[in-house]
Amino acid sequence: MLLQKKTQDESLYEKILMDFFQKVYEGEILPNQQLPPERKEAEVLGVSRGTIRKVRQLLQEEGYIANTQGRGAVYTPLRKRGEGTLEIVAVVVPVHNPFFMSYYRAFEKEAEKSGVLVMIKQLDQENASQLKSVLFSLFQKGIRDIVFWPYDIELDYQYISRLSGLGMNFIFFDTVREFSFSDYISLDNREAVKSLYNYLKGKGIQQVTYVGWDSGLLTSNTEREVSFLEIKSPQDNLIRLPWKQEEISEDLMEVVFPLDAMLAKNNTGFLCGNGHIGILLKKHLNKKGYYGITVCTIDNFPESEDLGITVYEQPFHEMGVLSFQRLKKRYDQPGEWNSRTFYLKGRLKIR
Repeated sequence: MLLQKKTQDESLYEKILMDFFQKVYEGEILPNQQLPPERKEAEVLGVSRGTIRKVRQLLQEEGYIANTQGRGAVYTPLRKRGEGTLEIVAVVVPVHNPFFMSYYRAFEKEAEKSGVLVMIKQLDQENASQLKSVLFSLFQKGIRDIVFWPYDIELDYQYISRLSGLGMNFIFFDTVREFSFSDYISLDNREAVKSLYNYLKGKGIQQVTYVGWDSGLLTSNTEREVSFLEIKSPQDNLIRLPWKQEEISEDLMEVVFPLDAMLAKNNTGFLCGNGHIGILLKKHLNKKGYYGITVCTIDNFPESEDLGITVYEQPFHEMGVLSFQRLKKRYDQPGEWNSRTFYLKGRLKIR
C-alpha cells in the first residue's frame, strides 16, 4: 500500500508536537509543569488557537499531558508505557567491538523469532560526542526501544530520563545506573573476580596482582576493582593502566610492570579485569621470557585462547535473550513490568 502524503494540517501538528518533545528533552518542560495557556502558545508559535487545542488533544490521548483543575494542562511523564507493538529496536553502541557483537547476535536472533527488526547505530570517535542528538533523532524517527552500551561515553543521564518520560524504553548492557525506568543486564562482576582470584590462589600463587583501567566511566571496571579490593590479601597488588588501551606502548608497559623486581619477590599471578589487558600483559610477559607466569582475565577473545589465558567467559547468549525478553515484557505485560538489574554468572575456562 502506498504511503499517503500528509495534509498541511497534519504536518503542522507534527511540527508542534515535535517542538513539545524537544522542549521536554532539553529540560524546558519539566514533569508536572503547567503548560502555557492555549492563547499564549498560539501567539508564540504563530498559529491558530484551534491548532494548539488539536495538538493538546493529541498529547492528552497519548498520555503526555493531563488537564488538572485549577492548573490547566500539565506534562505527565510516561514511565511504564507499554501500549502499541514492539516492532523495531535500535542498538546503540559506541565502538565496533567483537566483545559486544557476541551479545548483539544473540539479541538479534531472539528478536527475529518475534518478527522484530533490529537496527544497529554505531558511534565512532567522531560522532560519539553527538550521542545526545543521536538519541533524540531516533525518537523523532519513531524508535521507542533502545539497547544501549554506553562503554566509556560521557552522557548526562538526565536526557535518558527525559526520553523515558516521553515513552522510550531502554535496556542498558554491561552497565548499572541508579534509575527506576530502565533494565540493566550485567555480568556478575563480583562472582567473576572471586572465581579468578580463587583459581589463582588454588594454584598456590602467593601474590595476586589485579590489573584494571584507570577510568571511572566504565561501571563494570569499577565493580570489578571494588570486588578485588574486598577480597584481596595484604600482599596482593592493584595496578591501573591508562585508558584507552591503544595508548599503552611497550615503553609504558616497561614502566608499569617492572617484571624483574615484581616476580623476584613472590610467586605472582595476574588477574586482569578486561580481556584486552590480559592479552597485552601476556604478550609483554612472553616477550620478556616469563612464559610460566599465570595470567587470567574476565572476557574471552580468540587471542586469549591462543595465548593460553584462563578466562571468565561472559554469558552473551543468555544476556542477549534476556534483554529482548525484558523489552517484550513491557508490551506484553506492562502492568507487571518494573525496572530490574540482572547480574548473570558466566563460566571459568581454565587453560
